[in-house]
Amino acid sequence: MFDLKAFADASVTGIPLVVFVLALTTWVADVVGAQGKQKMIIAMIVGLLAGGGYQLTQAMPASFAGWFAVAVYGISLGLLASGVWDTGRLLADKVLEKALDVLRPH
Repeated sequence: MFDLKAFADASVTGIPLVVFVLALTTWVADVVGAQGKQKMIIAMIVGLLAGGGYQLTQAMPASFAGWFAVAVYGISLGLLASGVWDTGRLLADKVLEKALDVLRPH
């Protein structure tokens, strides 16, 4: 069963893993000048690497099932990061549109 609380509580030296992934995604995207879907791809890669790495620090998999769990955790973190990124972009666009609508003369 998926434990959302455990997923959200995952941290490295007190730094929440989700926050780390979102911050690193932002930094990498800014450094390479990524736009649009490129940012989502960066979020997926960063999430996959950070999530997979985190799982490996918990226990080294001894079977295919263990390695599969590492991959699924990493992909899930990547999907979360890219989803948050995309949702944030959509919300920012809507807020900007509303603000401009208020400022336009009627």
